[in-house]
Amino acid sequence: MAKIVTVFVILLALIIGLYGWQDHVVWGFDQSRDAFEAANIWQKFDIKLLGPSSDIPGVFHGPLWYYFLAPLYFFTGGNPNPVSFIFAGTLFLSAILVWILSQKLFKNRLVSGMAVSLYVLAPLFQSYTRWMSNPMLALFIAPAIMIFMWEYFQKRSPALAGIIGLLFGLLIQSDVAFGILLLLLPLYFLAFKLRAKLSDAAAFIGGLAIGVGTFIIADFKFNGRMTVSLLNFLVKGNESTIPASGVLLQLFDRLSDFLSFTVLPFPKLLIIILVFVFIRKLNLAAKPVIFLLIWLVNIIIFQLFSTGISGSGFVFAPSLAVLVILATSVLSKYKWLVLIIFAAQFGLNLKWLNTGYSPVSVQRGVTLTAEEKIIDYTYQESKGEPFIIVGLTNPLYINTNWAYLYEFYGQKKYGYLPFWAGKSQKGYLGNLPDKTFDTKWRFLILEQTAGIPDIYVTKTIYEEDLLSDVVEVKKFSGLTVQKRQFHPDKGPVEIPEALKLAPKILAE
Repeated sequence: MAKIVTVFVILLALIIGLYGWQDHVVWGFDQSRDAFEAANIWQKFDIKLLGPSSDIPGVFHGPLWYYFLAPLYFFTGGNPNPVSFIFAGTLFLSAILVWILSQKLFKNRLVSGMAVSLYVLAPLFQSYTRWMSNPMLALFIAPAIMIFMWEYFQKRSPALAGIIGLLFGLLIQSDVAFGILLLLLPLYFLAFKLRAKLSDAAAFIGGLAIGVGTFIIADFKFNGRMTVSLLNFLVKGNESTIPASGVLLQLFDRLSDFLSFTVLPFPKLLIIILVFVFIRKLNLAAKPVIFLLIWLVNIIIFQLFSTGISGSGFVFAPSLAVLVILATSVLSKYKWLVLIIFAAQFGLNLKWLNTGYSPVSVQRGVTLTAEEKIIDYTYQESKGEPFIIVGLTNPLYINTNWAYLYEFYGQKKYGYLPFWAGKSQKGYLGNLPDKTFDTKWRFLILEQTAGIPDIYVTKTIYEEDLLSDVVEVKKFSGLTVQKRQFHPDKGPVEIPEALKLAPKILAE
């Protein structure tokens, strides 16, 4: 019976993933930037030493993500649709590592089967499959680290230490902030009463150096700029400005979010009750339990830093498999509760799909499907004539996302590119030709303004009102498009009151 339920849940998770992929793939600036950079590897033989920028000025992630994407974009001709589908399917393969890790720790097929089922049906995992970004590599690397660390603690050797060091380096490649997990190593040595061996330490450092080798080369090439930026952050910008009581409340919120997005998709009060019950049932003296709990300490450490990642949904990526396995070691004793959790996970997945919510995206409804519908709309409404697009983009005034989509979707389907009439894109990725006037049709694309003051919406619309009139307004999920007709001799337009009160923004 347990095998049947496991197979059924995995198939159900695959169906949800496929359904979610069709209409809910999150696609924004990050995804288009990464696609451009990955394409440059095989189009221009551009060897990457650094990856996407982090939220710490001057600090970058590793290029591993670009090298992961490069063959996908090569074989698909740059088409984001099959790439996003392959990516989603690939993430499901990480469940194999969940099985292996669970088996090594608990040697119980029932626990391992439940862990895999809870993992692939977890709403957080399902959201990850629809969000192509570098931290998702941690879904493979983190469980692999845990597998080899457990082996090392059973039978220590320089070879295993070197592999662990290499894997930590690759984890840092996926997201530089994941370097924080190195702080867990002393806790493991203390908990398991291990003495450091010089040969093992040397092997670990060697493996780590290989894993972060591109960072080292880049730092030499750019005169240590990244090291200086990172040290400056650690010295001056790392401490949270929230009072201690606030940090505790924030930590509680983050932990309850993690649980509700994964193994306990229930109201917070019920989560608290269940957690207390489960803690009493945990064998806190068992080595596998200690091993998993220490890894989860990283979530607490992240909350001590005032960076964007501490409040993001992808901060949980290295911990997802660990939490699921730990929870399953207790839940396996309550099979009826596991069935309820499966049903709750299924319901929450459907809710998120219907509302467009994603814990890893700040822009709700900004999906690849919606953006392609917008592109189709602009071409169809212009009826083969040249047209201009203008956008209120996120990040502000950077059209990399639309440049990529018009090039690899619009141009291939309709045979030509539109013009861009917004701020200059010199220095940014993309090749839309510039043109400010002299086309009949203009399309103003308004993205969601998460993190952008509303005054910029007013400014963008006002600047277009100076040149054109609105013919039609259409909404596509979380995006709005205004079809406009250009008027070369349009009369004066009154400045909105909000802009009169913000002359600096008006003058930008």
